[in-house]
Amino acid sequence: AIVGDGAQVTMEDVTIDGNISVTDNGGGLYNNATVRGTNITINNNESQGTANNVDRGGGIYNTGGTIHLTDSAITNNTADQFAGGIFNTFGGQFTLDSSTTSTSRTPGSFGSVIQDNNLVIGASDGATIFNNSAMSNVTLIDVLVDGNTSPDDAGGIAHEAAAGTLTLTRTDLTNNTSAD
Repeated sequence: AIVGDGAQVTMEDVTIDGNISVTDNGGGLYNNATVRGTNITINNNESQGTANNVDRGGGIYNTGGTIHLTDSAITNNTADQFAGGIFNTFGGQFTLDSSTTSTSRTPGSFGSVIQDNNLVIGASDGATIFNNSAMSNVTLIDVLVDGNTSPDDAGGIAHEAAAGTLTLTRTDLTNNTSAD
């Protein structure tokens, strides 16, 4: 799913499952607008890179947009490089409230947000959430970030020094792994 410039989207009881981005970012959701959602499942999505592209955000790629998800799950997403679950950049505002993230994988970089094996496959950082540019903010309220894997830095959450703010309220980070 792609949400473009200036759009405002409200979703309820939606599943985004089994999608693949083969040349760019955001296997499940690519956003540069405004998205609000309740009871959203983002599951089994993948962002694959090419020789000239670094892929980010197997579940969600938020570039300068605003996303607020409540009572949602981000699970089993994969990125070849950064953020198996959620990649937030270019002033993106991302809020996850009363939700679960799990099993995200990034083989090469930052992984996924939340629980059970969001995965980064390649040679990079972070399996759960990657917040990477100035004025990009991530807020997690009553969230479980569990069981995410990265072959490099940050199995759970990666927050770059130059990035905006990372706010955690009643949030548990458990069973996340990285090789570094």
